[in-house]
Amino acid sequence: MKQLLCFSTSDSCYDSSLFDLTATLYLNLPSADLLFSNQSISQGSQSAYEDLIIVCQDYRELFFTPLSGRFIAPFESVQVEGRMWGDVTREIGELYNFTGFDPACVPASIHWSAHAVPDHIGYELAFFSALLRSREKTLPGERELIEQTIDYVWHDHLMRWVPQYGEKLTHRARTPFYRFLGRLTTSLFCQAEREKATMHLHQQNKQDWKYQPALIM
Repeated sequence: MKQLLCFSTSDSCYDSSLFDLTATLYLNLPSADLLFSNQSISQGSQSAYEDLIIVCQDYRELFFTPLSGRFIAPFESVQVEGRMWGDVTREIGELYNFTGFDPACVPASIHWSAHAVPDHIGYELAFFSALLRSREKTLPGERELIEQTIDYVWHDHLMRWVPQYGEKLTHRARTPFYRFLGRLTTSLFCQAEREKATMHLHQQNKQDWKYQPALIM
């Protein structure tokens, strides 16, 4: 039986703003404003400027520098298929096109936005957030298609690699900021899986179920 999840942005585990926040932290270089707003980052350092240098170095070594020994490629295709621009990249890109999601509209630093690789963790999380917001704007009687799309993205993409990615980030990050991001990434999915057991599940015969992406724009 295929399970269709009823996600609700009124539930803290599925608050689209949490997915937006996580996506933003993956897609953008650390900024002084971001560090000033997070006091845990400045603890044990001499200045906010020093903090920014250290956090930016951590960002580059984690997401950009394979020779750093701590690099974790932030792409589903690399984590699942062991290569860049794999089948999953094409698959998620086609899904964006079908639903009307445009990664170019997601705020991101130039090194990500210049290419906007579809299966980057930040874009996938932003896409999922857009689906949640779209569901809330859809009339109750017309939600089945959007719920199918949410279920598909959750199980066939995000759950396959994002929680494990968060665990790797937590262990390899040198700064409190990126260790926090790793824990946040993992907790979004662990909490959701626990909450799922208490949520209302729609049952539908798997043989009769055919996935069709829903329009979100």
